[in-house]
Amino acid sequence: MGFLFFSILSATCIFIVFRYFEKFGVNNVNAIFINYLTAFIFGILITSPEIFEFPPSKSTWIILALITGILFVLVFFIMAKSTQLAGITVSSVAGKMSVIIPMTFSIVYYHEQLHLVKILAIAMAPIGVLLVVFKKNKRQEKLNKFSLPILLFLGAGLIDSLLKYAQASHLKNGNVLVFSTYLFFIAMLTSFFSRLFLKNDKRNKISKKDIIGGLILGVVNFGSLSFIILALRESGLDSSLLFGINNIGIILLSIMSGIILFREKLTAINWLGVFVSIITLFLLFNAG
Repeated sequence: MGFLFFSILSATCIFIVFRYFEKFGVNNVNAIFINYLTAFIFGILITSPEIFEFPPSKSTWIILALITGILFVLVFFIMAKSTQLAGITVSSVAGKMSVIIPMTFSIVYYHEQLHLVKILAIAMAPIGVLLVVFKKNKRQEKLNKFSLPILLFLGAGLIDSLLKYAQASHLKNGNVLVFSTYLFFIAMLTSFFSRLFLKNDKRNKISKKDIIGGLILGVVNFGSLSFIILALRESGLDSSLLFGINNIGIILLSIMSGIILFREKLTAINWLGVFVSIITLFLLFNAG
C-alpha cells in the first residue's frame, strides 16, 4: 500500500506546487519546461538501455506519442491556470472525474460491457464537476473559474483515452516506460518551443525560482506516474479498486490541502459536487 499512498501524495502535490507557483511568482511556461526535462532525465535513467533499443522510427506508437506529448503540455498549462484561478479542489475533481471519458471511449470503441451502474456513473460525473466549479462571481472571473476546469476535464479525458488506445493497440508486449519516456521527451520539446511564442522580455528568461519550481514539479510529476505503475504491480489489489482508491484519495487530500494551506472556501453547492463526484468514482470502480 506504500506505493499507492505515494501515488496519491505525488499527484496531489502537482496541484499544490502549481498554487505555490502563483504565490512565489514562478513562470508557468518556464517551470513546465524544466519539469518535463526533469521527468525525461528520470525516464532515461530508469529505462536505459531499453530506450535506445526502440528507436521511434521503428515503433508503431510514434504518432500517438507525438500527439499525446503535445497534449501533455497543453493540459498541464490548463491545469496550472485552473489550479491558480479556480483552486486545488475544483481542479483535482475536474482532473480525476475525466476518467469517465476513456471509459466511455472503451465502451464505444472496444465494446466493453455496459450496464446500469456504469450508465448511472457516466451520467453523474459531469453533474458532479459542474456543481464543484459553480461560483457566483463577476462575469469574467466566473468564466475563467468555470471554463478552465471544464477544459481540464475534457483535456485530461482525451489524454487518458489516447493512452488507453496506445496501451491496448500498440503496447501489448510491454515497453510502457519507454513509451512514457518518449512522451516526456516530446512534451519537453513542445514546452521549450512554446517559450518562443512569448514576447522577448524578462518573462522569457528562466530564473532561479523557475528552475527550482520546475525541478520540484518534475519530481512529483514523474513520481505520480511511476508510483501508480508500481502500485498496480506490487499492491495485489484489483486494478479497478486501486484506481478508485487512488482517485478518491487524490480528491480528498486535495480538498484538505486547499483548505489548510490556501484557505480555499467551498459553497454548499460545491460540497454537493464533491460528494456526487466521490459517489460516482465509488460506483464507477466497483462496477468493474
